[in-house]
Amino acid sequence: MARALGIDLGAHAVKVAVFEGILGRYSLVRVVDRPVPPAQELPDTEARLAVLGTLLNEEGIDGAGTIAVAWPGEHLSMRVVDLPFSDRAKIEKTLPFEMENHVPFDMEEMILEHRLVGRTESGARVLTCLVEREAVAPLLQGMKALGLEPRHLVPDSDLLAALADPRGVQAVLDLGWSRSVVSLVVDGLACSGRAVEVGGRDLVRRIQRTWRVEENSDDAWMLAARVVIPEEGTPPTVGEPAVPVAVPRDADETRRMLDRMTWEWFTSLVSEVRASLLAFEDRLGVEVGEILTTGGSSEIPGLREALSVALGVPVRAVALPPAVAALDAPQRYGLCVAAGLRAADLQRGRPLELRRGSFARGGLVEFLGTLATYGLAAAGFFLLAGGVLWAVQHQRLGGQKRVVEQNITDTVAQAFPDIEPSRLEDPSMAVAILQERALATAERVDALRQAVLGEPPTLVLLKDLSQAMPPPEEARIDVKELTISANALSMKAETDGYDSAARIEASLQRSSRFEGATKGDEKKTGDHILFSVTVPLSSEDDEGSPDPKEG
Repeated sequence: MARALGIDLGAHAVKVAVFEGILGRYSLVRVVDRPVPPAQELPDTEARLAVLGTLLNEEGIDGAGTIAVAWPGEHLSMRVVDLPFSDRAKIEKTLPFEMENHVPFDMEEMILEHRLVGRTESGARVLTCLVEREAVAPLLQGMKALGLEPRHLVPDSDLLAALADPRGVQAVLDLGWSRSVVSLVVDGLACSGRAVEVGGRDLVRRIQRTWRVEENSDDAWMLAARVVIPEEGTPPTVGEPAVPVAVPRDADETRRMLDRMTWEWFTSLVSEVRASLLAFEDRLGVEVGEILTTGGSSEIPGLREALSVALGVPVRAVALPPAVAALDAPQRYGLCVAAGLRAADLQRGRPLELRRGSFARGGLVEFLGTLATYGLAAAGFFLLAGGVLWAVQHQRLGGQKRVVEQNITDTVAQAFPDIEPSRLEDPSMAVAILQERALATAERVDALRQAVLGEPPTLVLLKDLSQAMPPPEEARIDVKELTISANALSMKAETDGYDSAARIEASLQRSSRFEGATKGDEKKTGDHILFSVTVPLSSEDDEGSPDPKEG
């Protein structure tokens, strides 16, 4: 069964969302977290990764599957720029030079990512994101030391768009421990974002100074949920846990509700959020119709109601999956769930991907896999040899150069056994042979693309099979072998019980395309059940197939 992990390396706690599924269908199965040890200063990347390693070890979670990590908004620069043209290739080429006019950074030291977010009368509106390379490297190295290889590294403000509605203009507000993130989302796509340095930690520090409790302690956080202020500027007192109230309709009721929390902390938060929303609206010419909140600090009782009054916009909690909503404090998991949706490829639109350039992962491997699907392994070896040739040109030492040259020759010899060994004695000849084969392969690719019209039938069949499967929470399945012929589809799979195998068969039979599905004999191996399923595909087989209820 495929797995996707979403990771949020928060300053107060590290959180992981685990999704499982099959054939592209994923469901959230669990969320776990561990607190970060308290310290005078905010924890650095190394401290957060140490907590992540402990969490994964204690929960028995390894690095298998697709992983997406949220990159903190306070460590990036996000800007919307207008360009006098809309051609994507031209934007890609000229954007680095354009950004040099806007930021005081050396662009060679930065990762630049962008996405079109609108059109103007003369060109395109582009959302840009800049991150220092030297800030990304320690995170990826630390992840690798834990046995993790994230495929996606995405700004937190961009991930938050997955929690918004697919239509309308909304702001998603992630109220965290050390900072809050405001993301402007238009029709399900993040169009701008900003991190503000106001979070739950500031409120707890005020409480700490008043009651002399340890920062980051559970006592301090519980007090934060019970603050009552009779009048602005007077010392807070501890009362009974506050409960959410209706949106107030007059000034007196507004004052009573705002008395439930530290006045200075709330007004600083409102000031930052209001400034961000006004800047978004003015820059993009939109009007925010609703604010959605997530993050641990969003659970302070009465906060959403107070924000709605202060900002003049409806405010509600994001709608998280039922698996999260059933927990005691579901809103704190919003960002890691959003990262998990990205890892499972369930996020709308193309996200801002920070694993670019030298930090990119999976591009070559995925491309080789696509070529293999069409039987074009030769083109894949050309790309591999081209990468090796690049390394040869950049090696300074003669000994290393000879090793790389030998690798080229060995790669070509393994890829094309029909070539005479004498022709491969010179590495330059090996490269020439690869170029010749690559041109021939490219012609085959073009011919194949012209021959395949629309969606390939095999992919359609797999898509229908995925939709016919029961959801993971009803029956978990791990497909070990899948064979498709002209007349039938056969599958060998593993599940967790006899009832699950029966549910899988019944779910397939409810599909008109797979109503002839027949389950074979089950075999118990340890805690799992091995079984097979056969589905006739031709109309003749459908007519002559046995009654599936008899199998």
